[in-house]
Amino acid sequence: TIPSVLSARKIVYKQLEAAFFPPLVYSFANCIVQIPLMAVELIIYCTLVYWMAGLAPEVWRFFVFLGVMLMAEVANTAYFQLLGIVCEVDSEAQGIASFSILVMSSMSGYMIPFPRMKAYLYPVFYLSPMSYAYRILALNEFKSSSYGGLGDDYLVANGFPTDPMSEVVSGAYLIGFTAAMVLLFAAGLRYLRWPETHAAAPKPALPSPNARTSGVHAGPSTLERRHTTHVAVAVAFRGVTYKVDLPKEKGRYGLTLLDN
Repeated sequence: TIPSVLSARKIVYKQLEAAFFPPLVYSFANCIVQIPLMAVELIIYCTLVYWMAGLAPEVWRFFVFLGVMLMAEVANTAYFQLLGIVCEVDSEAQGIASFSILVMSSMSGYMIPFPRMKAYLYPVFYLSPMSYAYRILALNEFKSSSYGGLGDDYLVANGFPTDPMSEVVSGAYLIGFTAAMVLLFAAGLRYLRWPETHAAAPKPALPSPNARTSGVHAGPSTLERRHTTHVAVAVAFRGVTYKVDLPKEKGRYGLTLLDN
């Protein structure tokens, strides 16, 4: 995602300057255009993982799992696209993306449960879209009847709310996070303009016309011939007629292709 945004950035800037489309339209389209491919990938991935891992054997819970995974991937993709705009070079964007994903996944409540988390890490937990996605997945799994009454005990022990509205709130946050990334992406397109990262190589100096090699005057060099000014010439023809014979009547020119 980040390399594609960086490679297309120069072209998009020119199109925006020419008023081809508003920045918000491009930002929104660039986000949703990837959803069909994401859906296909996740259908294959989630079908294998969900049923092979022996998760809750209820079909509707599987579709909740699939939908949450799709929302989380769209949110992360929108975040990566934003990094492709606010960062000048690919190495900078990739470094920030790798570090931030590591932090957000570590503070999502999976590796470090919320009750064991330090207070200064709470902002990362509450801002990370992964923590809300993981919360929905945990509630979707442990609210299943296959766990009996032990599911609620696990949720409470790991700091998850057990009320159903928490799933709705978490899903709304994922949608809001994606919308915020799309809006920031559009703002970056409108107000940020990065210069070229590589300056053009200086042109080699042309040899002096008075230069001599081994006592012989040097003729026009390759560089001199290459930089010769060319004048465009338009060529027109008059009185040209071109006919072909018909396939069934050889020797008879019945089809005129050109008559000038």
